[in-house]
Amino acid sequence: MKRLRKGHIVTISSAMSLFPLAYNTAYTASKCGATGHMKTLRLELALEKQNDIHVTTVLPSFLDTNDEVSKLGYAIKVNRVYPLIKGKTAARRIVWGMLAGEREIKLPYIVDILYRIWNLLPINWQERLFLLVTSKMFRSFCEMQEESMILGV
Repeated sequence: MKRLRKGHIVTISSAMSLFPLAYNTAYTASKCGATGHMKTLRLELALEKQNDIHVTTVLPSFLDTNDEVSKLGYAIKVNRVYPLIKGKTAARRIVWGMLAGEREIKLPYIVDILYRIWNLLPINWQERLFLLVTSKMFRSFCEMQEESMILGV
């Protein structure tokens, strides 16, 4: 791409890199790494004046394309607030965003709004609010995980 001085790089990360979920440390860490990698790559390409190599990071909430993520989404009842995103819907939005030159695509759009508001709060407020809102959901999720481990499911 550098030799041709054009191209488009897309990485599918996760909204979990913006809003980490308890008991999903490895997944969240890998998505934070992917998001950080793309931000750094954008800066490097800008410094090298590679203006026609575009870098897009996709940050979806819960997609129905991954059984583990779907299971988590249903377990913590996120589908009551916002339905799991269909793969085709996400694909159309990603292509549209690439063509429009978006650097980050957050799915659904409410993730972008919540993230902007969230970052206005001090860290200790973010943590307290997050625990207040999610602690009951994650306790039930952990209980489900323990039961499935005991049953060998």
